[in-house]
Amino acid sequence: MIERTVLLPAGPDEVWRAITESDHLSKWFGCPVELDPRPGGRVTIHEQGRTRRGLVEEVRPGRLLSFRWLPHLGSAEHRTRVEFVLEPRSDGTLLTVTESPLELGAQMLVGAT
Repeated sequence: MIERTVLLPAGPDEVWRAITESDHLSKWFGCPVELDPRPGGRVTIHEQGRTRRGLVEEVRPGRLLSFRWLPHLGSAEHRTRVEFVLEPRSDGTLLTVTESPLELGAQMLVGAT
């Protein structure tokens, strides 16, 4: 699991726009990003000649956004879940980004069938 927390000198609404609007995300990632920030929405990142896709799982506007990276077809690439949690503070917004593996659950499902 990878987790990063940063205190941003901006209110939760501004931070929320930065993590849910494609134009802002594209600047942050340094490559084209498309995001439909609703449960079941798609995430697409076009980076260095490859495309990564994800599926939005949970949205609590101004508080939480999570999505699951989808593997490339025919790839053994690890699946992960990415979660953005926003906490308002008197001096800004605490943003925590966590990326955690989903392999254990997928292996358990495969073994159960």
